[in-house]
Amino acid sequence: AGTLSTSSDNNYALTVTGLCTVNGTLTGNASAISAGGFLVGSSGKYNATSGTTTITAEDTTGYAWDVNGTDSFDNNDGTVLFDLGSGVDTHVRTGQSDGANSFHHLIISLNSSTNTLNMRPNTGTVMTVEGDLTVQEGVLQKNTHHHTLTVTGDVIIESGGKIDATSASGAMNMGSLTISGGTYTATSGTTTITSKTSSDNYSLYNQGGTFTNNTGTLKVTGDGGHIREQGTGNIHHLIVELSGSSEYHRLSDATTVEGNLTIIEGDFQPNGRNLTVDGDVSIESGGTITGSSGAMSFGSLTIASGGTYSATSGTTTVNGGIKNTGTLTATSSTIIITGEIAGFAFDQMGTF
Repeated sequence: AGTLSTSSDNNYALTVTGLCTVNGTLTGNASAISAGGFLVGSSGKYNATSGTTTITAEDTTGYAWDVNGTDSFDNNDGTVLFDLGSGVDTHVRTGQSDGANSFHHLIISLNSSTNTLNMRPNTGTVMTVEGDLTVQEGVLQKNTHHHTLTVTGDVIIESGGKIDATSASGAMNMGSLTISGGTYTATSGTTTITSKTSSDNYSLYNQGGTFTNNTGTLKVTGDGGHIREQGTGNIHHLIVELSGSSEYHRLSDATTVEGNLTIIEGDFQPNGRNLTVDGDVSIESGGTITGSSGAMSFGSLTIASGGTYSATSGTTTVNGGIKNTGTLTATSSTIIITGEIAGFAFDQMGTF
């Protein structure tokens, strides 16, 4: 019990070599805080520093961070850094469905690329990082596969870092995803990207890393952005559902979608790059594909009423068939249909 403050006037640094246990109130102000593990009891409260809280070890039960109360951690828009020693696989328990006890910025820097940090909520099934998540070294996993991890800001995976959702079916939500030499193994459910990086407008940027789709779905929402793929791995299913039909999402490199492409709302622009979709392409009302000049190859193409396919000035190859009840614009374009699907090779009921 009781209160310990690092002093808002002086912001004294606080270093705890061993486990820091909080059953009263610890207020970090803007100080540098370091602890060999952090335990906040059900009656305790950590009012975090607006700077960085560094965790260097774990307790005897295998937790480097364990927040037990329903309102026991106020992140103060600060950063929590897990900088653990050699050979340490650890657990983190914090966060809940109403957003309480959530990290703001979170940095994971384990001693080895094979060491793991398992996240779990203290109650419910949702964990939230309100700011950015950076995995510098080591593997981040959800402890329970169907749980949801939401990162409001940017997710950055550096060389030696990995987010591993191989066995996960729960949602992964993030503001943007940059794979900078690291690995993102997606959930078999849906990875939703809600925004883009502020510097270069990338929603997904595979910068020499590995994107393992795990037969899951990538969904992009918000007010548009760019997908840039300069690493290893393809998207499986892709859904584009922007905030309005006038918003656009562009490709910055040739892209292969191994499953289906669905445009629910907004203008999807290959932007002169080649686009290959092995499965079905569906354009719903309010959705558009603007083909530009790259080669397009689709398993099939369905354009609903209110949807638009503005064909590339190059060649669109449809390996199944086309069903159009919307608008298909093909000025100075070549469309090759190599097969038929569901009894139609070319079912034309819309504008052509």
